[in-house]
Amino acid sequence: MKPKYAFVLAGVIALALFIIFTGYTSILSNNSSGTSIVRTNTKLKAFTATTPLGDPYVAPKNEGVVVYEAFASWCLPCRQSVPEAISFAKNHPDVPVIGIAYRDVSFEIAKFEKKYGSFESTIKSTGQIEKSFGLKSIPQTLFVVNGTIRYRLYGSPSEEDLDNVLSLVEGELAGSKDR
Repeated sequence: MKPKYAFVLAGVIALALFIIFTGYTSILSNNSSGTSIVRTNTKLKAFTATTPLGDPYVAPKNEGVVVYEAFASWCLPCRQSVPEAISFAKNHPDVPVIGIAYRDVSFEIAKFEKKYGSFESTIKSTGQIEKSFGLKSIPQTLFVVNGTIRYRLYGSPSEEDLDNVLSLVEGELAGSKDR
């Protein structure tokens, strides 16, 4: 190999390693603040669920706002989003916040919740749960109003983001009562 090509190849390898390392460290340090908020109007399909301990889950009545936080023990961004959702739940005791353990196993869910906090209730995802909620990625936060998914937050929202979406939902509810 000619020295000129070896030098170019070394430069390309160094650049590729730099790009990979930079992307990896930004994921580990949670520098990706890209939370997407999507307004939707999707009726939540009926579902049955169990807790990680195998107990049947009884969903809150379809009255008012219920927040669902989809997470997994193996999900790095969930280590940021779950504590924010739990803090939001503590500051809004009138709004049920339910965890959906996405494609996870019971003992890992228990370890994760012990380290990062636990929800009022946590359910294990199944194909039926994933279909009912339209889950294809995590972390994801869903604001369900009277049985209809009104907002989806993709990524790791802060507690402030959750407060802002709750304000939007409450404003929409107040506006619909005024009509």
